[in-house]
Amino acid sequence: MERLQDFLDQRAESMPARTALIHENQRASYARLQRMANHVATRLIELGVQPGDRVTVLLDNSMATVVAIYGILK
Repeated sequence: MERLQDFLDQRAESMPARTALIHENQRASYARLQRMANHVATRLIELGVQPGDRVTVLLDNSMATVVAIYGILK
């Protein structure tokens, strides 16, 4: 079974410039979405979050929410 974060990584590699997400007047390509999610993942690791820890997202429906979820999954 493919993991959700693998889907993003595969799309960022195979079609980096294609639009992955549109929210209001913002657009993000797969490559940009991957970079932002990787940044979140790196920051969580720096904060001491480890596999198996619970992390919650308290955001409205936005690009930041999608980025946070992908970053947490990574």
